[in-house]
Amino acid sequence: MSKQVLIQPLPGGCLGAYSLAGMSGTLNATLATNDLLFTFQWTDATRYAVLLHCSIWVAVATTINAAVATGIDLCTFYDYFNQHTGGIDLSADLATNSEGKLNSQFPASLVNDIRIASGNPLELPLVPGAMNNIAIGNATFGTGTVIGTTPLLRTVLFERTTNDYPLALNQYEGFGLRMSANGPLFDATNTGKLRLGVQIRWLEMTKQTF
Repeated sequence: MSKQVLIQPLPGGCLGAYSLAGMSGTLNATLATNDLLFTFQWTDATRYAVLLHCSIWVAVATTINAAVATGIDLCTFYDYFNQHTGGIDLSADLATNSEGKLNSQFPASLVNDIRIASGNPLELPLVPGAMNNIAIGNATFGTGTVIGTTPLLRTVLFERTTNDYPLALNQYEGFGLRMSANGPLFDATNTGKLRLGVQIRWLEMTKQTF
């Protein structure tokens, strides 16, 4: 028996829909409150980047000898003129190889930079964008101690549903994931390393009223 497939049309003014998933390197630095683990920077002047979804998960990469309670915030940036540095550049193939598109007919993404930490937290640019103090999403969890375990299963930090207002980014705005509490390596007597997984979906749209 055949099945009918319903494809929901994109909203008016939408240029394309995109998705990206990635995993950090082994986070072996002293993870302290407000350390940045992931950033998304939008710099285009004529279009919005509209976040639809952000979810994360955490795995123990090397044995932690003392579990701690910690957390990760989803926060927004404004006046984000210069991108962060360090870590892994997840956005390189979006433009050069036109990847991440949810339909092959969409244009290449215009996102300027998507970055995830590896080893050390991401480094601040010379003129850092202002990070809002209030988080728009949070996951609080215990790190656990056993290598190969997943102390934080996939957790949604942001999800735009039909009747919700999305997170619409203007030029020189963005969002990031930061530690909301000290991680297991803040105490020099503790050992152990984590990995962070991230998935995001977003639209790129002409500027209009939602």
